[in-house]
Amino acid sequence: MSVALTHDGVEAAQPAMAPSSMLERVTAILDLFDHAGRRLPLEEISRRTGLPRSSAHRILEHMILLGWACRADAGYGLGSRARGLGRLTGDSSRLRTAATPVLQELTVSTGLVAQLGVLEGANVVFLDKLGGRQALAVPNRVGGRAPAVETALGLAMLACLNPEQVDAQLTGGVRAATPVADGYAHLHAELGRVRQRKGVAIERGAGVPGFASVAAALHSADGPVAAISLVTHAGDALERIVPLVADAARRISRELVRLPRPAKVHHVRACPLKAG
Repeated sequence: MSVALTHDGVEAAQPAMAPSSMLERVTAILDLFDHAGRRLPLEEISRRTGLPRSSAHRILEHMILLGWACRADAGYGLGSRARGLGRLTGDSSRLRTAATPVLQELTVSTGLVAQLGVLEGANVVFLDKLGGRQALAVPNRVGGRAPAVETALGLAMLACLNPEQVDAQLTGGVRAATPVADGYAHLHAELGRVRQRKGVAIERGAGVPGFASVAAALHSADGPVAAISLVTHAGDALERIVPLVADAARRISRELVRLPRPAKVHHVRACPLKAG
């Protein structure tokens, strides 16, 4: 049985009729994943959409290349692009509710710019930025993107993943924002240093020349979901900032665990890809 939408948006069942157009086929596949963490084998996707197994496989492989799907141990799951569609609704609001009061305290006490961001494929998406007039000097904008490997926010979130998941996050589905000539060896070494600092990432001017930032990931009951950072001038001493960011991340994480979560939650954790 396939599913189509009527002119008023109501779902209508179409028994014994497989979707015909490519858009209908992709929509039918996406409709099977009723939550972000669901995994389905190819056989079930084929049966429930009415698509031949070979057609379903071909479409899914193309969806993986575009970031709409990913391979998982149990078959297939939603890719980073599909999971990111819900970010502007419940989960984004929940993150801001938990993070904003703490970030405001940080900006007042330090005079620095605070940022909140999430990981989407190879990029960081900035959800919030606080700091008054000084925030205008930092070129990142709310809703904008930056290569994850060039930001402390991205490094903090990538450090929550194992090496295989990091590679999949940066190359699976969407092209990496910046080419990495050494096959991520340098990146993995840097992520190792982040883990040694108990999750605190430090970035000195790679993404935004003249600025440095310190970041730490935020954790909900389901795992890492975002990160916060403080941005300062590249020549400033960062040692005094590290404990402030780490403490703020712990406080926000405790609040995230306490707050009720929305029906669909975006997680930093990558969809694990199989080799081959």
